Amino acid sequence: MGERESMLGSQRQELVIVTNLAAVTCGEAVLLTRKFVDGMSRYASLWNGPVRCLARPATTVSDNLDNIEVRAGSVPFDVDVLDFASDDLPRSMSRAAVIVGSVGYMQNHVSILGRRLGIPVVYVTEYSLRTRLQLARAEVSNPVRLVKRSMWEARQERRQRHALQLAQGIQCNGTPTFDAYRDLTANSLLYFDTRATEDMIASDEVLSRRLRTLSTRPPLRLAFSGRLIPMKGVEHLVRVAEALRARNVALELRIYGSGSSETVLRSEIERLGLQSQVHLEGSLEFAAELVPRIRDSTDLFVCCHGQGDPSCTYLETLACGVPIVGYANEAWSGLLKHVHAGQAVPVNDTEALADCIAQAACDDRLRVWSQAGLNFARRHSFEKTFARRVEHYRAVASAGVS
Repeated sequence: MGERESMLGSQRQELVIVTNLAAVTCGEAVLLTRKFVDGMSRYASLWNGPVRCLARPATTVSDNLDNIEVRAGSVPFDVDVLDFASDDLPRSMSRAAVIVGSVGYMQNHVSILGRRLGIPVVYVTEYSLRTRLQLARAEVSNPVRLVKRSMWEARQERRQRHALQLAQGIQCNGTPTFDAYRDLTANSLLYFDTRATEDMIASDEVLSRRLRTLSTRPPLRLAFSGRLIPMKGVEHLVRVAEALRARNVALELRIYGSGSSETVLRSEIERLGLQSQVHLEGSLEFAAELVPRIRDSTDLFVCCHGQGDPSCTYLETLACGVPIVGYANEAWSGLLKHVHAGQAVPVNDTEALADCIAQAACDDRLRVWSQAGLNFARRHSFEKTFARRVEHYRAVASAGVS
């Protein structure tokens, strides 16, 4: 290695994360989600060198439930807000040992820039083409616009796969993109997104205490948490509760979160006379409020996601020792191949979901599912997951660009 290359290599110590999360600038602060900040902070604690986040600018706040203000020096990483199409992007990447991009149409050129700079690139993926098309159908009602959106997604898939082939590594959140893209790079990693740290994970004592209440046959305690938006299928929750009532299943369903569907949910609960069974609990702080509620007083989580969004909800719920029944989207179906911690039914079939819940309440399945999910979540805690991911970044950085 020449002297110039050696000096250049010594300067390239940063872990550079190019996020799809847009950042709103508020004076000297930047608005980011707490989940993202926690993840970046974990990277900083594990990476042997500086960590930098590159985010594109936004003018409006997202509908995420955990936005917080970040100021320079208040977090253990740097934040650059910049136009991804500008020359500022390669300049901000120039000191990277490895660049971590997020798959999306705004970042198809990141692996090209990485090769130009001689810096390895790892892409992080979440949504398969199938899931993106499902999201399009959920978001676009005009048939002409839907056809155009679907054609755009198909073109984007070709560009995305080309970008992945130019990259040196890939990390796949959930099985859908892992199955689709794992062979496009030399270094692929499957992980399951979660915010559940090891101190949040249910103990065997907590699980045993909660399971003992099942033998007394109180109302079955069901729950859902997340953004209350059509994409999450939350309107189906009330239909499931109505179907369970028709089956004479005593239940209470607690729905945690907020969003555009909240008014519709409230109206449907009142119209069907389910006020004593279904409760809208609003948004709770994750670690201090939501996790204890799910962990200590929930028997079963009901997930009506019709599309394969690899939501962190899955692993976070299993970490509470709570099994899941839900629609057989590709994310939940894929996860069930790794852990038998619940059941999947055909998408949009609320009657099948009610049957599944009613049957599980009458036998030993909830106990078996609960323990299996808890054991799996312990192997995939927030700490263990990030340790595996950073080790993967190091391996890709060491291999370099070929």
